[in-house]
Amino acid sequence: MEFESALTHILASEGGYVNHPNDPGGETRYGITKRTARAHGYKGPMRELPLSVTESIYRKSYWDACRCDELPPDIRLAVFDAAITSGPAQSILWLQRCLGVTANGKVNVATISAASKANPQELVFCLLDKRLAFVRQLRNWPTFGKGWTIRIEKLRKLAQSSQASPPRGKSENQTVTATTNNFLN
Repeated sequence: MEFESALTHILASEGGYVNHPNDPGGETRYGITKRTARAHGYKGPMRELPLSVTESIYRKSYWDACRCDELPPDIRLAVFDAAITSGPAQSILWLQRCLGVTANGKVNVATISAASKANPQELVFCLLDKRLAFVRQLRNWPTFGKGWTIRIEKLRKLAQSSQASPPRGKSENQTVTATTNNFLN
């Protein structure tokens, strides 16, 4: 999966502007916290955070930070999504633990090599299992646990369906968008 397709999934999961009183991240738009937006130079109201700024933040601080372009396509979304919700280092630690390589939270040659040899579906399932076990221990699980579980299970279903090639005549983007729309309905 390429960045643009992965971003479609993220935006579908994150939605627009949110300011939930029990969310330690505070104000968010498209899943970008106010603190993260400010760290990237955005000074305006969070309700008005442009999608172009959001895309830039997601690419630089999450996709590129996890070196997703160098990972096998079928695991990229799971790594990217975990990076967004738990931070890039945590996402990579889960990935490395699933691969059985030295876990240091940074993608390196050993991580990329092991990931390229692993069964993508098994790897995604392992990462999702570790992620779910982690979020179940968070103090705000009672408030957000149902939504987190749904998000993780959507990724699991997508990993199951991605083992098949896109239908002939359809691009990856068309197939991913159709799959995302099915999950959202």
